Amino acid sequence: MKRGQGAGKRDGNRKRPLLLAGALVALAGAGVGAFVLFWPERDPSPTVAGALFRPDDRRVVEEGSYIYRVACAQCHGVNLEGQPNWQQRGADGLMPAPPHDATGHTWHHPDQALFEMTKYGMQRFAGRDYRTAMPAYQKTLTDDEIVAVMSYIKSRWPASVRRQHDMINARNAVQSSLHRWDALTALAARAASERRG
Repeated sequence: MKRGQGAGKRDGNRKRPLLLAGALVALAGAGVGAFVLFWPERDPSPTVAGALFRPDDRRVVEEGSYIYRVACAQCHGVNLEGQPNWQQRGADGLMPAPPHDATGHTWHHPDQALFEMTKYGMQRFAGRDYRTAMPAYQKTLTDDEIVAVMSYIKSRWPASVRRQHDMINARNAVQSSLHRWDALTALAARAASERRG
């Protein structure tokens, strides 16, 4: 064998783990994308990709209705209507409580974000300096109670809004999966690089 002939073969062997990782990422993305794209339209349920809330579970919704009346209705309204002028800061510098019905923006966020906003508070998303009257419920409500409240809220939305929210959950699930695959691909590339050098 002439000098340098084996070098191309070795380089090809080094690229193989990266090509394999890339192929796996593409295959997984295509599979998840096809699942979301061809998901049959039906009543929202916890089997929707990325869903945490259970708006069709009567027991969960009843529990959530009770907790909502006790912990949330004072600010967000008995009928989920929110406070007047909820899109403008009040004289105290705080944003009024938004509606949780279909006229608000609650349904624009995936379940995971809504759960975390309720549990940890808005500062986790908007920064520590963000001023709000909305407390974090981490020490007040259990995870199951938060899910029950949000399930109750979602149960009150029209079917068309629930379907849109399910699609938001599904898109979020796909994005989360792709981020995990990106991280795995980066790890595979780093491992291959460390083996080479």
